[in-house]
Formats: sequence, C-alpha cells, structure tokens
Amino acid sequence: MEVESRAVAQAVDEAKQTIASLLSEALRDRPDSFLEDVKSKIADERVLSEQDGARAMLPRGQIISRDMRAMTQGMRLAPHQAVTLKMALLGAPGIVARKISGLARQAGSHLLRVEGRKRKSALVGTNVFIGHGRSLLWRALKDFVQDRLHLPADEFNRVPVAGVTNIARLSEMLDSAAIAFIILTAEDEMKDGKLQARMNVIHEVGLFQGRLGFTRALVMLEEGCEEFSNIQGLGQLRFPVGNITASFEDVRRLLEREGLIDTH
Repeated sequence: MEVESRAVAQAVDEAKQTIASLLSEALRDRPDSFLEDVKSKIADERVLSEQDGARAMLPRGQIISRDMRAMTQGMRLAPHQAVTLKMALLGAPGIVARKISGLARQAGSHLLRVEGRKRKSALVGTNVFIGHGRSLLWRALKDFVQDRLHLPADEFNRVPVAGVTNIARLSEMLDSAAIAFIILTAEDEMKDGKLQARMNVIHEVGLFQGRLGFTRALVMLEEGCEEFSNIQGLGQLRFPVGNITASFEDVRRLLEREGLIDTH
C-alpha cells in the first residue's frame, strides 16, 4: 500500500503543476477572480507529511514531568497514535487528489460557461430577420428597416433555392441575425373557429428566441390572431389588422435599445 500511496502522491504533484499551468494560461488572456481563487486553493493543497502529521497529534504547550529521561528524549507518539498516523498517511494522497479534482472540475465548468458566452456572442450577426406567413405585411416592415433605418434585412419566404435546402437557409439566417421580428398574422383556422398564425412561423419564434434570447427575438402579433402559450407574458408588439405600420415607432425604439441604430 505504501508503494501505491507514493505513486498517487507523485501523480497529485504532477496534476497540480499541470492545472496551475493551464490556469495561468487562461488568466494570461483575461483576469478572472474565480479562476484566481481556484488556482490559489489548488496551490494550498498538499499531501500530509509524516512530520506534519506527528506534530498535529502531539500535545502542545509546556510539559512538566519528573521523569528526566523522558524529558531529555523529547515528545514521541504513543503506539496507537503511530498506527493512526500511518493509516492517515496512506490515505492522504487520495484525499488531496479528490479535492484537486473537484477544484479542477469547477474551473473547467467555469471556463466552458465563459467560452459558451463568447461563442454565442460571436454567432450573433448583423441582419434584421423578418419571419412571416402568407401575408404580405412583412414587405412594409422590410422597406422600413432597409430604407428608413438603413439596416440589412433578411426574410425566409420558403421559395426553394436551387441546391440549398430550407433547413440550410434557415440555419444561415439564424447565424447572420442580430435581431428578429416574427410577424404572426391570423391565417390558419382552429377547431373552435379562432385564427392563429401558421405553424412554421410559430416554429421560427422558438428558433430565434433560443438563439438570440427573448429581448432580440420579438413577436409582432396582429389583432385577431390567437396568442399561443409559448409567448404569453412575453414582450410583444401588437398592431391593428392589416396595419403593421402602426408599430414601426416601437420597432425603431427596440432597435435603438439593442444598440443596432444610433439614437442621435
């Protein structure tokens, strides 16, 4: 067991050096208080030595005894203490290894979250995506965005393009979008006689909210169009039947809020 324990202790030292090197490399690019704290904690972890263990088990303070021979020989562990220390020393490398492993996992998870935010930010494009059904109201919004606000607009009309699948086109639009306006117009009749937006447009709402977030994937709901459960309670731009231009000032304010157009 002593051989295995020494091997684990050596592996712990090597792991500490490797993790310290990786964290130093990560911290070189940008300061991070969480990683600094983890790095410090890992550096403080060390395998219990026999001297430290014995010192911790011996009594502290002034010792008074009439046994001069014992006094001259110094403090020693009792036999049962020596056995206890031996067992502790055998298990110490494993304990430290588990602690360092946990700290390393914390650092790794933190770096993944940070990198995930960076990747998501890098994926956000520059276009204003306009989702719509059969209604032609989207054309007025596209003209407003392009001609009045001077922003690039994109829309998915589902007209097949030679050699490019609809899925590939929609995926490309997801990547290039900075913000999305999904226009829900009353087109499909439900069993109860109410009208809802086409299901493919409702699907686009979920896609763009998942990619851009709720503040950058906006629903524009026409009066008379049934509101589906996924958007209840979320911010919406509502407009009268056939009059999407009534919401254009709200569109402008949203684009200003998100920093896509200059407020001056």
